[in-house]
Amino acid sequence: MLDNFTVVGPNGTHDCLVLELVGPSVADVVESHCRDDRLPANLAKLFAYQTMQGLDFLASHDIGHGDLHTRNLAIAIPDLNSLDEKDFLDRLGKPHTGPLFELITGQPPFDVIMLTKPILVQQMMGLATDSLPSRWRDKWQAMQKDLPGEDDEDKDHSYTLQEWLAEVYFDDSKHAELTREDIVGVGKLIESMLKFEPSQRAGASDILADSWLNRG
Repeated sequence: MLDNFTVVGPNGTHDCLVLELVGPSVADVVESHCRDDRLPANLAKLFAYQTMQGLDFLASHDIGHGDLHTRNLAIAIPDLNSLDEKDFLDRLGKPHTGPLFELITGQPPFDVIMLTKPILVQQMMGLATDSLPSRWRDKWQAMQKDLPGEDDEDKDHSYTLQEWLAEVYFDDSKHAELTREDIVGVGKLIESMLKFEPSQRAGASDILADSWLNRG
C-alpha cells in the first residue's frame, strides 16, 4: 500500500487505499487472450487458490471483500512502473470502459441480465445448499411481488448447483480441460460457500485446505 486517505461525502465516510500498480484484470485477460472466453484449467485453478489466499489474509485481519469478481482480480506484471507509455500500452492495451464459479467456467453463477434483488435471491434459493433462514422469510415474502412471472420453459429447467456447473462448463461449443470428477470437486467447494447462513459457510482457509484445490 502506497498511501491512504478518507473521503467524506453525502453517502458517508469512506476509507480509500492507494495500492501498487498491477496488471490487467482476469476478465480482461480472458477477453483478449483466452479460448472459449474462459481461463485454461491450470490457470483457473491457480488463480482460484491465490484468490482464496488473499481472502484468507483479509479475513485474518477482520476485513471482508464486498465486491469479488474477475474484474476485481488483477494479474501482477513485473516492472510496470519502469515502462514508458508505449511499452505500457503494449503490455496492457489501451484503456476502455466497460471468483470460483466464474474463474472455472468463464461466467458468473447467476443470470446477471436485468438482475434485481428479488431475482438474485430466487436464483440463490435454487442453488444454495441450505434453506432460507426463518428470520429472513418475511422479507422474502414481501420481495416476491416484484418477481417476474415464470413461463413453463423456466419451470422445466431448474438445476442444482452441481448440474448447473456441469451444464455451463461442458458446453458443446467450448473446449473442456477439466474432467467431470474435477467439476464435482469444484461444485463441492462452491456448495460449501454458497449458504444463506453465514456461520455455515466455508471460509477461505477451509477452501485452501481442500484436497482438490491442492492437487497438482
